[in-house]
Parts: sequence; C-alpha cells; structure tokens
Amino acid sequence: MNKEKKEYVLYKGEKFTVEWYYTEKNKSQPFEYFNSLDSQQQMKLLYLVKRMGDFEKKCQKLPPAEKEKAEKCREDYENRVKGGIYYDNI
Repeated sequence: MNKEKKEYVLYKGEKFTVEWYYTEKNKSQPFEYFNSLDSQQQMKLLYLVKRMGDFEKKCQKLPPAEKEKAEKCREDYENRVKGGIYYDNI
C-alpha cells in the first residue's frame, strides 16, 4: 500500500517553526484552505507565515471565538505530540 507522507512544516523561521495542523482524522483545514487559494494569494499568505516565524508579533485583538478555537487546536496538537501520536513515523 502506497501511503502518501504528510508535510507538517510550513516554514522554519529564526524564532518559530510554523506547521500545518492536522486533526486526528488526518484533515487539515489550513492546508485545504491554502490549496484553494490562487498562486498570488498563496504567496501573500506565505509572506505572512514567514513574518510570524522570523519576528514576534505585536499584540492584536482576536475575536474570542477564534481564540478559543485556536487554543483547542493547540491543546489537541500538544497532547498528541507529547503522546507520540501526531507525526507519521519519521
């Protein structure tokens, strides 16, 4: 069986490594969104990701619902990484 290997790292910056987030069912809403963009929009997004990886972001207000969603994804990611079940056998 030919299993396609997932790409986790989007950008490895000076300060941070930015990765695609995958659910336990191997779905990645951010990756799917990125692939739905045209090439110009993808380049703009990659520029922003590069800035996040290289420089600390100044504080900016985030809607509470979006913050809660992001925190749940982060918690899920951290728990699965610590448990050794997030990444493919690398």
